[in-house]
Amino acid sequence: MTEAEMNARSLGGWQLTDQQLAQLVATLRPVMEAMRARVAGDDQKWLDKTQLAARLQVSVSLVDLKVAGREIPHHRVGRLVRFTPADIAEIERLMQEPTRNFERESALALTSLRAPQQPRRRPRRQ
Repeated sequence: MTEAEMNARSLGGWQLTDQQLAQLVATLRPVMEAMRARVAGDDQKWLDKTQLAARLQVSVSLVDLKVAGREIPHHRVGRLVRFTPADIAEIERLMQEPTRNFERESALALTSLRAPQQPRRRPRRQ
């Protein structure tokens, strides 16, 4: 057995020398540091519908309706619905704005444009 073979390390079926192992560690170190920084920067976790409803003090069914109508920002992870911290901030901002009933306002505008209707008279009985 040669000295190189004695210094070789087994890594998942791969035989690496000390120099190759050091080179691999040096290559992967920046990647691992970037991943750690990204995970550490994620202070708040994503919320699900139940957690969001509890935070906003509304029912889960209301959150479901708003998600189905695409009225609030959300992310789908497969079949699951999740809300990021940015989504939650946007939802809270949207909840503070006064709501307007555009359907009612447009109906009122249309009725004001119509000609006044004559009252209906009952037919005379004979």
